Amino acid sequence: MARRKLRHKKLMLKLQYAEAELAEYNHVFDECKVNFINAHNERLNKFPKSTRGKIDDFLVEKDRQVLETIREQREKDLNEAPKGGIKKLYKEIAKKTHPDKLLHLQKEEQQEKAELFKEAHKALEEKDWFDMQRIAMKLGVPLPEVSAEQLTMIEARIKRTLEEINKIKDTACWQWCHLESEEERVAFLEVYVQTMFGEILNENS
Repeated sequence: MARRKLRHKKLMLKLQYAEAELAEYNHVFDECKVNFINAHNERLNKFPKSTRGKIDDFLVEKDRQVLETIREQREKDLNEAPKGGIKKLYKEIAKKTHPDKLLHLQKEEQQEKAELFKEAHKALEEKDWFDMQRIAMKLGVPLPEVSAEQLTMIEARIKRTLEEINKIKDTACWQWCHLESEEERVAFLEVYVQTMFGEILNENS
């Protein structure tokens, strides 16, 4: 049992690291998207209005599909996560973070713990077992005992998080942004446009 507890803590730390890395990649990715979209739109604006309209419709549908996939995966994660023990863990977290219990602390620490209280409340509402455990670890609240099956779920969450990072790195946006020269970016964008919208462009040629 002691070994399982140690493995549980180790996996939760791995998950926190993976999610922190994903957050960093998403931050950089957001900056890349702004620059890529500007360059992309500048290129697409050279097409006739009718062609650009078809391309815009295509992109709207593609974005809808991506968002739907993300939503479905999020729901799957929450449905597969263990349900037991989350309320008990929330109560232990609340003992350390509820605003009524922070009045003796410095203002900065009050704000930090009040924010954790909000995060824990959200995790409770969404039944996010993983996030509740992350908050507990940050506060030094003992984690509940877990089963071998639950450890496997944490490993799966780590794997999916790392896969999300790889998906970001595989995007045209990320690759374009990390090219060294403007010439490489122009050439890359031209290939990207032809690959993405070749069928539409052929219809209008």
